Amino acid sequence: MKAKTIAEMLNQFLWLNLTSSEAIKREADKNINELLSEINDVNFLMLGSTDKRFSFAENIIIEKLSAIYLDIMVGDISIISEIEEYGEEAEIDSYESIIDDSIDSLIKIRKAHPDGIQFVFEREDNICIKYSPYFFISNLIANKLGILL
Repeated sequence: MKAKTIAEMLNQFLWLNLTSSEAIKREADKNINELLSEINDVNFLMLGSTDKRFSFAENIIIEKLSAIYLDIMVGDISIISEIEEYGEEAEIDSYESIIDDSIDSLIKIRKAHPDGIQFVFEREDNICIKYSPYFFISNLIANKLGILL
């Protein structure tokens, strides 16, 4: 059996994280941190719009993920607003339900696409991050890799 490349491992960790309840947290993934701490001299390159892009099928998945992330963020913001306005009287159950349903949707996407998406690939001595037409997704991937944009 062939050993996994660094890019394959990073893609696996990214896919698991981006299809979990931790998805929209803008922090580095602990598994990725551990992997990168074992490797010397990792160089990341953010690719521009003319470089290697996501495939059409990958973009459809990314669009689904983006919509789900938006639902989670709006649910979180709505909970905060409700609590600020109504305090202990706030009725947040419907927002929590939206968030729970969204997280379930992330897990369904992971199960429907067990191989995930190739977010990064190796080119010479660099780990290249594919260009996404959505800044939020590029930023999220970079954050999970421990890169600040």
